[in-house]
Amino acid sequence: MKKVSLLLSLIVSTFSLLAQGNEAYVLQTISATDHQGANFRLEGHLFIEDKARDAGALPLAVLSNGSKIVKTIFEKYSMDEFKPDVWNRVSVSGKIEKVENISIEVLFSGKGKYYFDDFKLFIQKGNSEVISILSAKT
Repeated sequence: MKKVSLLLSLIVSTFSLLAQGNEAYVLQTISATDHQGANFRLEGHLFIEDKARDAGALPLAVLSNGSKIVKTIFEKYSMDEFKPDVWNRVSVSGKIEKVENISIEVLFSGKGKYYFDDFKLFIQKGNSEVISILSAKT
């Protein structure tokens, strides 16, 4: 199952990068060593202009030890689920267990202008902690 998740992530990343003239992702990696056993939720908003019918977005979290991927967690959103001309909320959640890092990412593919805003990583273990992620326009 780990190999399938990794392969899917690599395929999606490749197609996303080929589909866009600019970078096709938003990415941030943080240390997870102080958050073992905690639940996390990545959420933010996505606005799409001039969207193509076959385009989509994929928020995901990659849990790793060094360069070794332990687990990939994602939710797939097709463009049909997005409402045009409004900000749409996207999210992905999971649990941090026995990993050194968590990389949070939003990939996209297909023609259109994608705007990402107000992305936050919520880590819940006792008191909630919020780690902000930079907003981006591509």
